[in-house]
Amino acid sequence: MLLPLLIVLAIALALPAILSLETGPLGDDARKEATGQFVTLSQGTTHYLLQGPETGATVVMVHGFAVPHYTWTRNAEPVASQGYQVLTFDLFGRGYSDRPDLPYDRATFVSQLHELLMALDLSTPVHLVGVSMGGGIVAAYAADHPNHVTSVTLLAPFNQPVEIGPIAWPLLGDYLARVAYLPTLAEQQLGDFVEQENRDYWIKRFHQQMRYDGFEDAIIATAQHFLQQDPGPDIQALARHEKPTLLIWGEQDSVFPFNQAPLVLSELGEGTRFLPLANTGHALHYQRAEEVNLAMLTFWAELADQLP
Repeated sequence: MLLPLLIVLAIALALPAILSLETGPLGDDARKEATGQFVTLSQGTTHYLLQGPETGATVVMVHGFAVPHYTWTRNAEPVASQGYQVLTFDLFGRGYSDRPDLPYDRATFVSQLHELLMALDLSTPVHLVGVSMGGGIVAAYAADHPNHVTSVTLLAPFNQPVEIGPIAWPLLGDYLARVAYLPTLAEQQLGDFVEQENRDYWIKRFHQQMRYDGFEDAIIATAQHFLQQDPGPDIQALARHEKPTLLIWGEQDSVFPFNQAPLVLSELGEGTRFLPLANTGHALHYQRAEEVNLAMLTFWAELADQLP
């Protein structure tokens, strides 16, 4: 009886390593694959892309929980072509940015964003754009650094703590995430689309970042820390600081359902511009890029016209 139990235990303990795609550290050789540039901040190296004229107003696009900078493929370049300087980057733990041993909480991501802007000498007020968890990050940044922000665009934003079930449990939650959640994380991203286009492309691109040590640790820590913090006070601070805000939401969103939009609107207060998009899921910025880009460009142009 003891031998079979020991075999089962050994297999169970080995499963995380067997299922993991991580094969080694993220070093200079791996980063040769990346477009864009790198800058070293206090907590690690950050991968970023800066497009458009230096003289243009700066737009900073912050990605969500798991898909890194390439989520903005259909947004950054079109916006830059209209005269804006557009910054996209990989949050720590994702893409080609470092995977430092950090709590991956609100302070982690606000600090990364602020240090990145300062390192790139982008100290004048910027237009912030955040999708999903990135919405929570830009709201937090605007709450802490209101003088550095011209406007905020929230795309189906993280707006309340996320229920992650047993993954929240100490030790066991970490194990369950590695054997039951992370192995299918790339395929799960397809649920963001109402129509699953470019399926193979998305899975292949996502798997690239999973090859490097520390990705799994970062994802688990983010779920256990950042996604458990209440973003409500930061969203409310946008109204308190009178930051012009554009809210866009897909009516078929299965991650942050459309019925959460009224609560966010009530927290943002009067004057918030709101664009609902029918037949669109969580990847609204990708599948409805032309409409999202036009809404943002119109929003920023109207703000510029209001300046003295």
